[in-house]
Amino acid sequence: MTREAIIWGQCDHPNVLPFYGIYRDSATSSFYLVSPFMANGPLRQYLSNADDSDRHRLALDITRGMNYLHRMFIVHGDLKGDNILITDDHRAVIADFGISFVIGATTSGTSSSSRKGGTVKWQPPEVLNGKPNCFSADVYSLACVYFEVFDGSIPWGDLNDGAVIMKVSVQKEHPPCPKHLAETDLWWNIMVRCWAYEPSHRPTLQNIMGCLQVTDDTLSPPKWDKPDLTRLRGSLIRSKVHIPSDLPSFLKLEGVSYLTESSPRNITSN
Repeated sequence: MTREAIIWGQCDHPNVLPFYGIYRDSATSSFYLVSPFMANGPLRQYLSNADDSDRHRLALDITRGMNYLHRMFIVHGDLKGDNILITDDHRAVIADFGISFVIGATTSGTSSSSRKGGTVKWQPPEVLNGKPNCFSADVYSLACVYFEVFDGSIPWGDLNDGAVIMKVSVQKEHPPCPKHLAETDLWWNIMVRCWAYEPSHRPTLQNIMGCLQVTDDTLSPPKWDKPDLTRLRGSLIRSKVHIPSDLPSFLKLEGVSYLTESSPRNITSN
């Protein structure tokens, strides 16, 4: 959990779920990573409940968030729709840094070596074949998330993991064109490039941003301030926030001394 907290705590972007700090439940002596509660839930749940959802905007949000992470030298390692949450103002934010790592990191609690992991139906062939995660693996997974955005279902939804491994790593296939895209659409062209079998043939996030002709320059400031902290106070057990001594100071929960109520809903735990 320390590594996840250190990596997540360095992120500050409108399309990355903010990290508020670490909460200790004195009753169970358990530690939790605290973030705002997203009532709209994860990506596919939101899409199933919002017929008029702007899929292109969601895909752009996710692209911007991933571009930011890669500029911070962070490999997510487990990018999928369940780890994309939707804010009250219908913005997509990237969450769950449980197996993320920083390229070249040597700080305590992080790893300088690439980590394996993730979920089979979103993994590139090289990771399925035992190689470590890296930026190009995130790019492959990003295209699988685009599939979720524009189809509403998971990639390879009708196959078990073994069949997916055969399709992807042996037969060198990728998912079909999602139902809300045409094969002439720019998004589909990007997805196919991201699914290139050879990692070196995939575009970088910066390439994708350039292809879409978008930048971070027009983004509004993050909306992660007092309203979210107020909501946080109202949904956690009354207990003093505890920061383990071996964590850096930037992980402290500024402005939150005591949290109230029971049954914490807006926290993640490792």
